[in-house]
Amino acid sequence: ADTALVRARNSAVLDEANQVGTLAADITGASQGLQFGNAGALVIGAATGTTGLDGEPLVAAANGVQAPGIVRLEVLSGNLTQTQDVSVGSLLVQATTGSVDLSRSTNQIAALAADLEGAGQTLRVRTAGNLAVGTVSGQAGIDTNDGTVVLHSGGALSQTEAGRIVATSLRAEAVNTSALGSASNDVDTVAAAISGANQGFTYTDANSLTVGTVDGLSGVVTNGGDVNLRTVSTAAGQNLVLAQAVDTGGSTGTVTLQSVGGSVMRDAGATTTEGRVRAAQLAVRAATG
Repeated sequence: ADTALVRARNSAVLDEANQVGTLAADITGASQGLQFGNAGALVIGAATGTTGLDGEPLVAAANGVQAPGIVRLEVLSGNLTQTQDVSVGSLLVQATTGSVDLSRSTNQIAALAADLEGAGQTLRVRTAGNLAVGTVSGQAGIDTNDGTVVLHSGGALSQTEAGRIVATSLRAEAVNTSALGSASNDVDTVAAAISGANQGFTYTDANSLTVGTVDGLSGVVTNGGDVNLRTVSTAAGQNLVLAQAVDTGGSTGTVTLQSVGGSVMRDAGATTTEGRVRAAQLAVRAATG
């Protein structure tokens, strides 16, 4: 079918290899959710309702996916995208070959987990409120196959310890103080921007980490808030490297840089501006100089 419209009071399970182009769903019962699997590319969009012979509506139209509980969306081939909002309590997205782009600013997604199996694929998720990376339906955090993760919150970003992020690169944006502090995170390059006044950013990685450019965003920047970057591996050579700036604005904010097993250093190819730290205070801890 071109479009699937799902309406229910209780949870709906349609997790086989469905073949639809567009999905709209409205699950109304408290804590109820949706499981939907699709064989090909899937768009979260709009679906028109149906009327009876007398012209009276039988099934109302729906826009996007709305559910107060857990929503699991699986795409076996192709990409998962949207033209309408996703408003859910918790979201698990799984893509076997393609990317996931749920980047509408009016989404409402409280908790997120994801598994992208395709090599080098990108996960983009944006929500109007707070977003927590955690465990959803047995999937702990965000796993990619050397992909890119782009997270954008109109509130704050957070994660549980089990809700690790595994990717080649991570772009994180939020308004309020955000902490992605799981010691199981494994990202090669990070970039972040926190826009709220005096709001901070914390990121911890399992091994070496570079502050760089991800998806067009360079460095780690706050509006006067503290920045804490830490690599926790005790192995030699697991360094924290600045290829782009860490910048709190200069007049306020403390930057703390720590490499438990390696060094904190500017990238050899970075200019003095690109690899600089600009903050009111700087603290550096490293195993080697």
